[in-house]
Amino acid sequence: CELHFMSFAFDGSHEGWMHPLINGASVLIRDDSLWLPEYTYQQMHRHNVTMAVFPPVYLQQLAEHAERDGNPPEVRVYCFGGDAVAQASYDLAWRALKPTYLFNGYGPTET
Repeated sequence: CELHFMSFAFDGSHEGWMHPLINGASVLIRDDSLWLPEYTYQQMHRHNVTMAVFPPVYLQQLAEHAERDGNPPEVRVYCFGGDAVAQASYDLAWRALKPTYLFNGYGPTET
């Protein structure tokens, strides 16, 4: 299951729902309410999310929650983009969320 967290207005968000559906996977679509990191964490566990894409600031908040709470969701892939990421945030995400892969989707056209 892929968590579709990004706004549909963001051009890069479309691959977040097209690819999983084309390949027979499910997609958890965030509604318009404010998802605090605690709630997102809970939903990721509940729906067995294996891939998630977040803005860097939110990924850091989720990692901070994981560091406090422990028991991170078994997400294989986290991707982040749209803004630069500090090395400390990147390191925290690796340590607290324990993903198999952590991709930086921040491209040269976004600088």
